[in-house]
Amino acid sequence: MNVIDIPDVIIQKIPDDVATLLQEPLRVHDMLIKKIEFQLYRITRDNKPSYVIVAYLDMNEHTVQMTYDEAV
Repeated sequence: MNVIDIPDVIIQKIPDDVATLLQEPLRVHDMLIKKIEFQLYRITRDNKPSYVIVAYLDMNEHTVQMTYDEAV
């Protein structure tokens, strides 16, 4: 899976660093969020490691992915 699309980047998923929130579905306005999951990745750009947090929101038939990159 590509987390972010940057040339010359090494992406490594950190094993077991997955946090899942929500014990039950959450309704926000007209959206039903079934699951929120956070995954941590380590990326290397120009020989400098940094971390990326990816949040997945599972909403009905759609999955939304949001990325936080500490290097940006």
